[in-house]
Amino acid sequence: MRISRKCLIWTSCVCLGVSLVTVTQSCAAGAGERIPQAGHTETSAEASAPSPSTAVGPGSTGTTQGPADARLSFPEVFVDMARRLAPVRVYGWAEFPEGATVASEWWPVVDCETPDENQGAARANPWIDQDPLEPEAQLVVSIAGGWLVVLENFRGDLGDVSGRAVGDVNDHAATLYEVNGGHLVQWSAGGKWYGVFGRGVAPELVVSAALEMRPVPQ
Repeated sequence: MRISRKCLIWTSCVCLGVSLVTVTQSCAAGAGERIPQAGHTETSAEASAPSPSTAVGPGSTGTTQGPADARLSFPEVFVDMARRLAPVRVYGWAEFPEGATVASEWWPVVDCETPDENQGAARANPWIDQDPLEPEAQLVVSIAGGWLVVLENFRGDLGDVSGRAVGDVNDHAATLYEVNGGHLVQWSAGGKWYGVFGRGVAPELVVSAALEMRPVPQ
């Protein structure tokens, strides 16, 4: 099955039904990808397609001395996302998964098999939509020959798809789904939906990466 348009985006049919917001960008694979409307404040660069190149890996930038959020030091990319999406909560890693590098450009990992399939203009990574009502963000990460995308406050409908419980993210139940040729771990917190989607990587890696996420202090 294909997740409906607006970049990645779903909510569990076994959890809450939420509204699907559609947009207008498409991939060569035929899936629609959401493009922020005029007036939104994400950064774009004029180019025919994002490249799969990655920036220097962020490395180990935090500490896990205790369970409290205040004890964690998050990489700047998550701190900036939390600032720009406030008051909506952002989830991130205190330490990036081993071998992970932040992609130099965002591309629609959920709807496209490879960066080359994206027909839209190159976009800054993370992609951030500062809609005053429902801000959201995505961060694309290269890892283990594949990709992870962190989904902050995403919306959509998974349709008739069953998943399995895989643990919890900061005391919020997390569920694993197989969708769009990849794997999604999603959870809900504060009435918002969050997730980690993996393409070209083992589902175990997606699960472990998702369960390591914690709310970023704002």
